[in-house]
Amino acid sequence: MSRMSKSLGCGHFGESYNAFRNEMTYEGSMQNSTIHGKGVLIHHDTGNEYHGMFNNNHKHGACEFILKTGDKKSHFVGEFRHGVEKSSASNYHPKQA
Repeated sequence: MSRMSKSLGCGHFGESYNAFRNEMTYEGSMQNSTIHGKGVLIHHDTGNEYHGMFNNNHKHGACEFILKTGDKKSHFVGEFRHGVEKSSASNYHPKQA
């Protein structure tokens, strides 16, 4: 995957690497200057990761969360629709090995 620094206002298509106010990093597909398609969003404060699909800057579709607690990582799967969790957090389940 190519890595390049682009702002969301640049009209970029394809793959991109973006840092947002030093709070999170996105690496993945973009379309019409928006986060769109498959990508990874990493939160710098927690180290938590969202791996999944995006639609017009919103989490959308099946996803995997990687939650970090100290040196331990927990993997969960879930789903978003237009930026909103499709089911409650209690319905998320550990990823099957």
